[in-house]
Amino acid sequence: MKKFIINIVGPRATGKTTVIKELLEYLPQYEVLAIDDFRLKYGSNTPMKEFNAWMELSNRINECRYIILETSGTSQNLREVYQYLKFYYELEVFTVYLEAPLNERIRRQRDRKVRGYIEPIMYFERSIEEESRASVLPVQARIFNVNSAEECAGQIMDRLPDTMV
Repeated sequence: MKKFIINIVGPRATGKTTVIKELLEYLPQYEVLAIDDFRLKYGSNTPMKEFNAWMELSNRINECRYIILETSGTSQNLREVYQYLKFYYELEVFTVYLEAPLNERIRRQRDRKVRGYIEPIMYFERSIEEESRASVLPVQARIFNVNSAEECAGQIMDRLPDTMV
């Protein structure tokens, strides 16, 4: 079975989740899988717990045909998941790197905490300033999220191959 995967990647607080909610208005057949959901469920404060979160994410991908995957895009575990998937499935993958200005990301991070957002505890230290690293996967589109999530979703839809819509 062929799998269609839209990766929405980028640093923390770039608006990935909000853009994905808008994207689902155009693509209701897609299932959203976010690594942070699995990290919260299985833990990520040790390398083994982080590995288990990625394994469960991989298992869920096996169950779906149309997937929007939300990650930072920088984990080697992501690359390994794709190596595994390519061995068993025909894949069509489109990766979008979402960016936002650092000052906006810091503001969003503060707003999240006020609203009670629970961030997974990682086994390695990372600051919001250090997160702007390149994706481990090839990126087909870079979108600078300074406008509305609706506009970003529209830009993604304009760039998606027809076979993925």
